[in-house]
Amino acid sequence: MTCQRNILDATLDAWLARIEHQRADGVVLVKSFEAYRKWAVMTAGFYDEFILPDGTVRREAHSILFASMSEDEFRQVYKAVLNVLWLHILNRPFCTPQEAENAAAQLWEYAA
Repeated sequence: MTCQRNILDATLDAWLARIEHQRADGVVLVKSFEAYRKWAVMTAGFYDEFILPDGTVRREAHSILFASMSEDEFRQVYKAVLNVLWLHILNRPFCTPQEAENAAAQLWEYAA
């Protein structure tokens, strides 16, 4: 059942990629580690919120400098961001133990 679900997920991903390409209308989408890091930090609740002159709200990830944090601050941020990544990456079914181990290894690389 899990592998069948992964086939459906892969099919959905391929369809979404095609639709995204059509809707992007020439805009190049680039995967960015920095953008993903900022997303994880903001999802963990570490962001500043600004109200712009037109009334829209903008959030920016906190700049995290571990060297200037206290040990307690570091643990709080580290644990919250790691939990976000854990849920986002490993809260999925895997076809093989190797797939799960690869995902976990990538997660630990981020944490290091």
